[in-house]
This record gives sequence, C-alpha cells and structure tokens, in this order.
Amino acid sequence: MEKYDFEMGKILKDELIIFEKLFVLEEHKTSAILEHDGKLLERISRDQEVLLSNMQPLESERLKKMAACKKARHIKKDKATLKDIAEAMGGANGANLATVGGKLAGLITRLNHLLEANRMLINDNMEYYNILLTGLRNNRTVDAGYSPDGKEEDIPKQSVLFNQTA
Repeated sequence: MEKYDFEMGKILKDELIIFEKLFVLEEHKTSAILEHDGKLLERISRDQEVLLSNMQPLESERLKKMAACKKARHIKKDKATLKDIAEAMGGANGANLATVGGKLAGLITRLNHLLEANRMLINDNMEYYNILLTGLRNNRTVDAGYSPDGKEEDIPKQSVLFNQTA
C-alpha cells in the first residue's frame, strides 16, 4: 500500500507542475490577446497543447492508481475522491496527498477563471474586428478608379486592392 501512496503523490506533484506551467502560459496568453499578437498567441497555444499531451498519460495513470488504492484500502464508494483515499491512508502520507490535491484543485479553479477571462477577451476582439470588417464592406464602392465608360479616373474613390485585403 505504501507503494500506491508514494506513486499517487508523485503523479499529483507532476500534474501540479504541468498545471502551473499551463497557468503561466495562460497569463502570457492574456498579454498576447491584449496586444493583438497572433503569432505569440499561436506559439503559446502550441506550447499548451504539448503540456496537455503530457498530462494525458499522467491522468490515466492517476485513475489507475486511484482504483488500486480504493481496492487496497477497501473503500466502498463507487466514485471515491482523492479526499476519500487520503482519509483512508491517514497519517503523513494521507495529509501530504490531501495538501497536494488541495493545491491542485485551487490551481485548476484559478486556471478555469483565467481561461474564461481569455475566452471573453478573444470574443470581444473578434467582435471588434467583425465590426471593422463590416464597416469596410459597407463603405466600399463599385467604382474602383474607373469611370462608367472604362477610362481611368485621376482620383480613385476606394481601391479594390484595399477592399480585398481588408
């Protein structure tokens, strides 16, 4: 049983490290959104994807270890929580597991709030750009610097190239 206790603690600490890195990247993502830096936003998102792919095997292993701990500790609940397992362990190992689990839960909550804020920022930015594009589309003219008889005018009203680029 001590083996499961140690392995569970190690997995949770590894997950905590990954979530801390995800949180820092999400904070950087906030800055990238506010600065309208799409390249940085893309790079940060790729870095987060790598961390999340590293999280998948840890999470699978954590679930296996929780099932094994539940069985070894004779926990009768169908859906045993980390708190249930920590209480069943008791002593320093249980307290340590509960502490790491509490830190992890707090960090995940903070990360969720930051994700929600970033989602709102991105949606606001997209709405802003959609308003700008709508205004550009509404202000365009069919006249692209040529008169109705096909002769080039000296002062074009609005360039087709600009409309297509925008």
